[in-house]
Amino acid sequence: MRLYLPDQPPPKTDANRPVHLDHIRLLTAEDDIAKRMTVEDFAKFSKDFEKIADEVLGKCETRCKVLVQFRCTPTGHTVTIRHQPKDVDEKPLKDMYKALAKMDKLPVKEETVEFQIQLTVAPKNELPDSVK
Repeated sequence: MRLYLPDQPPPKTDANRPVHLDHIRLLTAEDDIAKRMTVEDFAKFSKDFEKIADEVLGKCETRCKVLVQFRCTPTGHTVTIRHQPKDVDEKPLKDMYKALAKMDKLPVKEETVEFQIQLTVAPKNELPDSVK
């Protein structure tokens, strides 16, 4: 397992956005990933994921951490979603699961590619007044 950290720090996230990507953890060895998919395909998949996360989890009314795990194969992907704390509004999470299941598949050439994406959700009603 490896935690992905970019060579350059990512651009500052917009403080007005309620959903922030914390990190991506690769669960498949980098050499295997390089054989099974392209960086460009992964970047597009990640952008599509972020757009869904912003649209769906932006409606959450409770601060939470969300961990999404993808298992991608040449035929499609499966998704597992975990969250903390335990007692959050599950409707946005169920909507997120449905939206992620419908995403275009990550073009994996062979076997599987697995990774996790961790998000922090900070609802607008919890942002400091200076940011609202």
